[in-house]
Amino acid sequence: MHSRNRSGLTILEVVVTILVLLVLAALLIPAGSRSREAAPRSQCKNNLKQIGLALMNYHDVHKAFPPGWIAADTPAKSSGFGWGLQILPYMDQAPLFEQFDRHERLADKASGNFKLISTSLPAYRCPSDSGADQAASPWGAMLATTNYVGNFGVGIPSTYSTSSDSERKLIATKYLQGMFGPNSSVRVKDVHDGLANVVLAGERRLVTDGVEWPLGKADGPFN
Repeated sequence: MHSRNRSGLTILEVVVTILVLLVLAALLIPAGSRSREAAPRSQCKNNLKQIGLALMNYHDVHKAFPPGWIAADTPAKSSGFGWGLQILPYMDQAPLFEQFDRHERLADKASGNFKLISTSLPAYRCPSDSGADQAASPWGAMLATTNYVGNFGVGIPSTYSTSSDSERKLIATKYLQGMFGPNSSVRVKDVHDGLANVVLAGERRLVTDGVEWPLGKADGPFN
């Protein structure tokens, strides 16, 4: 009588093999995911570091941090140049900065600023954010987006009065408690708590439902 040796796997062996593979997959997938997440996170940290160094270099040259944005008596006269634009020469973007006409408004079509404001810079975008590089602006032009915002402090960063009979005149920035506000010029020595304890700029996720902060309201798309 001859016996035949079966070379196939038993059901138990198949089940054990599948369980081992599932355990290995459960261990390896999170590790791969963490590895993929590490690169964008590292790049975002580098962006913030570059912005911080640019702000400090700006301070060294101008003896103060840049204003949050440049405002005039009325919105029609304000250039609207923000701190992120003013530090471009210290972000290896001097040629782009020189193309802007600093004597005209950002939204002025004749000066060429109207087209330049759509220029998206990788240093101002976090790789983890899949949002658009541009967004519609109140002026009709596409506006480059950024994941990094300056610290205004507590309150609504509204520059102008909202009453109908005021012609929206420029008001005092009495609510400014942070580093950047309209026409601000904060110096290192003005920071009583020390720079190590104060946020200059931080990261935010881009909004998807608007581009303006509603005047007179505590909440808005950029809050």
